[in-house]
Amino acid sequence: MIRNREHMRSIVNFDNMTFGKITPMDLDAFMEFNNKLYIFIETKYLDAQMPFGQQLALERLCDMCYETGKQSFVFLTSHADHDEIDLGNSLVSKYRWKKEWHEPNSRITLHDAVLKLKEKYA
Repeated sequence: MIRNREHMRSIVNFDNMTFGKITPMDLDAFMEFNNKLYIFIETKYLDAQMPFGQQLALERLCDMCYETGKQSFVFLTSHADHDEIDLGNSLVSKYRWKKEWHEPNSRITLHDAVLKLKEKYA
């Protein structure tokens, strides 16, 4: 759901936000269900990989939530869209759970993966 399409076209300039080697990263989506299930989402074009710093930050966020007793996941998904990314239909490439990265056993969309987790944990 895009609430303000014109606002989505705005570019966020991080030029004045560099602190040594640390710069901001973006997160494509975050979902929280009933303070029980936390889902962090990053999507990349085709088979592009997450930059090391972004992956490390998402791992730390996910693991920290897990250590507090919450079910927490990071999903890396892939898409082939150009103009508008259909996040729900992006394919899960890998996911982090219980402090480890996993690959799905079969092709699954992000929507279906989240639905399964919501039914199980929320």
